Amino acid sequence: MTAFDLTPYLHMDEHLLIVTEHPTMLTRIMHLSALLQPQVGIISEDFPLLSNLDVLENIALASMYRKNVSLKKARRIMEPEIRALKLEKLLHKRRELLTREELVRVLVARCLAAGNSIILLESPPVFRLDTVFACLGAVAHRVRIWVSCHHPDKLAYGGYPLREIHIRE
Repeated sequence: MTAFDLTPYLHMDEHLLIVTEHPTMLTRIMHLSALLQPQVGIISEDFPLLSNLDVLENIALASMYRKNVSLKKARRIMEPEIRALKLEKLLHKRRELLTREELVRVLVARCLAAGNSIILLESPPVFRLDTVFACLGAVAHRVRIWVSCHHPDKLAYGGYPLREIHIRE
């Protein structure tokens, strides 16, 4: 297994804390994970909602593209998740009008709509990770969380059910 090979972890049924000694590795982990689509969805400022689309369009875009369905059908498919994540009143808003917590819920919904079985967060603030865990507890999907972080920051995630693995350069 190379230092960048995350594929052995794709089928593990655990949440992971991916720790690296070198901060530059975080970007590499993020880019490698982006190549693991559709299994890995990413919640990061590097993968924002599209500003010219509303919440519903942002959530449905991957499903519309991959399944070749209309926006109306994509919404119908995602209706249970939209309700579970309490997004009904946000569907026609733009990202600029969302609170931080609402934005995280929308990003989780986007990952679910894309069929991701893993959500990766790079060094997330605790509120963001709390929100992601709460969202996943509210939906019927079994989605794993991967958190990548620089070694000195790993203590921030000690209270979470994350199996620690180390990636070396």
